[in-house]
Amino acid sequence: MRECTLQDDFNIQINDSTRMRLVVDLILEEYNDLCLIIQENAWKYRSKVEVEYEDIWE
Repeated sequence: MRECTLQDDFNIQINDSTRMRLVVDLILEEYNDLCLIIQENAWKYRSKVEVEYEDIWE
């Protein structure tokens, strides 16, 4: 990929690789938040099942 700088409206010079890192960070942030929600729900469900079926785990 050719290294070139782009000028945005505020006269800030940002190259393409920096722009790509920002995009990837934004995408992964939402994905990681979703993963945390799924993990929290899984632990809550597991705790509920453990209480209901204590004899299974022994």
